[in-house]
Amino acid sequence: MKLEKKDQRSLKKLAWKYFSEHIRKNSPKCFTCDIIKPYKELQAGHWRHGHTKVGFFDERNVHSQCPKCNTYLSGNLGEYTLRMTKIYGNKTEQMWKEFSKDHNFTRKELILLIRKYKNV
Repeated sequence: MKLEKKDQRSLKKLAWKYFSEHIRKNSPKCFTCDIIKPYKELQAGHWRHGHTKVGFFDERNVHSQCPKCNTYLSGNLGEYTLRMTKIYGNKTEQMWKEFSKDHNFTRKELILLIRKYKNV
């Protein structure tokens, strides 16, 4: 089925599939505890959570995480924040606010994301 014929929910799910694979393949190390795992055993964990947030598909907001940190420690947010601050310094607070804004991804945005990350 062509992307243009898929419904919004299917497009978002497909965009997440390719985006998540991209994140996990580019870093075999958990962002918050440094354990190294094959990409299929990692998860794409958000610093600022939310399916309806601007940062949902932002590479600055999403990093590889092991299941323990992402799921059982709810993202290991304290360590995540420390590491984000180390990387982005005084921009971190502004990024948190930016990523927290609600955003309804359009069909066009989702199709562009799919095309971008499917072929990376």
